[in-house]
Amino acid sequence: MSFTGPRFATADDLTRLRADLPGDPHGPGAFTLAIGRPAVGFAHAVAIAPGYWHLAHLHVERDARRRGLGRYLLDSALGTALDRGAVRLTVSPPSKAPWRALYARAGFAPEEYGDGTLAVALADEPPPRPAVSVIPVRQGADGLEVFIQHRVRTMDAFAGVVVFPGGRVDPADEASGRALTLASAVLDAHARSWSATGHDPRTLLATGVRELAEETGTVVDPARLLPWDNWITPLGYARRFDVAFFLLPDDADTHVHSTTEATASEWLAVDELVARTEAGVLAMVPPTRTLVDELQRLGSLDAVLGLARGMGTVVPVRHDVASPRPRSMSPRR
Repeated sequence: MSFTGPRFATADDLTRLRADLPGDPHGPGAFTLAIGRPAVGFAHAVAIAPGYWHLAHLHVERDARRRGLGRYLLDSALGTALDRGAVRLTVSPPSKAPWRALYARAGFAPEEYGDGTLAVALADEPPPRPAVSVIPVRQGADGLEVFIQHRVRTMDAFAGVVVFPGGRVDPADEASGRALTLASAVLDAHARSWSATGHDPRTLLATGVRELAEETGTVVDPARLLPWDNWITPLGYARRFDVAFFLLPDDADTHVHSTTEATASEWLAVDELVARTEAGVLAMVPPTRTLVDELQRLGSLDAVLGLARGMGTVVPVRHDVASPRPRSMSPRR
């Protein structure tokens, strides 16, 4: 069993979960999300009127509970409904306290007409703040390794989870980006890769260089940072980020723990990172987990670099609902 992030459910997912849903689970007035491989939970929503959707099902298998999977499904469902034109999402009143708490955290409140139905207004707010994260990766004796940080448990955002070095874009990063010395071929490649995100590649590179220096003590040539992914924090969070991920192939052992936002930093084999997460020893939010799973499936640094150099434009991931991984390569234009 693998506790991966949300995705659009397949027929096999629904069969395994014994989800007997009426009609097409992905029809024009419905969508269904699943989580885990094999699936251990699902969310199903339907349109009930123009602009109004109803969350008909939110379920997590008993053995997979208390891992935050219900919250991940709900957050993804909120955003997916918004993208389908919903301005309001309703849910029948849950009978158990943990589910009531989950809906309350997401902003659901009783409807005015008093039948117990809960509802939440949907809006793409607050605006996500631009941020950058860098994934140092190398080929180790036991397969791929990544340099990770263990977030402090008292942090306001993403407390206690495993992350990669990074942080939000600062105002000074724009000026620093303009001052970077970059070959035209490198800059053109980054401009193509980030063209679907709306981000300035120079600013992203400057932020990545600064964050690495602050959090790992490593000063890196920006030309070594390879575009990799882009994730936007779902609805339901007080702080949202639009995170550009870079890949840093790194054979040198120059990274150190130099941030107060984490209790420790370390190189860790990808297989070991996944195993500890499955055992409940470590925790990863869906973007990190999806990125780690993709690296694990690619299996080698050569395969990772092949994808980084051949996948073309980075497609932003909204609401933590990612396309199938590993991604496919496409010719650069």
